[in-house]
Amino acid sequence: MLLESDASSWYAIDVAVAAGVISVFAALFTGWQAFEAYRTRKGNEKAIQTQADALKEQADILRAQAAALGSQAEMGRISADAAKRSATAAEDSAKATRTLAETGQRAWLTFDFIQVLSRDSHEFPLAVLAHIPNGGNSPAVNIRVDGRYSILKPGEEGFACTVPPNVNRGPVGPKGILKYHIDLGQIKAELSGRVKTGELHLYVYGLIAYEDVFGNPRSLKWCAVYQHSSGLFLFPAQFGDQQVLT
Repeated sequence: MLLESDASSWYAIDVAVAAGVISVFAALFTGWQAFEAYRTRKGNEKAIQTQADALKEQADILRAQAAALGSQAEMGRISADAAKRSATAAEDSAKATRTLAETGQRAWLTFDFIQVLSRDSHEFPLAVLAHIPNGGNSPAVNIRVDGRYSILKPGEEGFACTVPPNVNRGPVGPKGILKYHIDLGQIKAELSGRVKTGELHLYVYGLIAYEDVFGNPRSLKWCAVYQHSSGLFLFPAQFGDQQVLT
């Protein structure tokens, strides 16, 4: 039969054992919580790393796409430059072909000679006719002319031609001749005498504007000087050191 003191001892032992067991379970629970926290942290770190790797891979893909687009853009620029050069070459070739065709087929007005129509009693010219042939292979159209004369000292400047805007003398066909009249008027005997001695020069000159059949504007300037000894106008005339002919 147990004594009261023995029962108290056993009770104390049971309490101590229970406390120990509780402590063990508490330690185990704490350890499990710590392990779960560690595992959760590791899982989060792994998820974060996975997400980071995925983002890095996506960035690499975007960089590769950007590089590919850059290459395509460069190739497109090169292709565009090549196409532009080809187009320019084709245009230049077309222009050269057109120029050659126009040169061979265009109208060419040139100065031929001055015909004296009338003279005074001293055989000095009063009126002349300029002969301007078309040496080209197509008509000259929209022809406008200006013809004048000047009595000048050798080397003195005094030519001034303007083209009337609305005087049409055309067309002149291939191998045709444009003829236009220049009236010298009644030149004073004193001036004509000085022309005969060579102290003064009598010039007749003109400016002709026209178009070829390709629509290009053309022009001709001409000048001839009177030689009294022969009674003819000589061409081309020298005006000082400059030949008046373009």
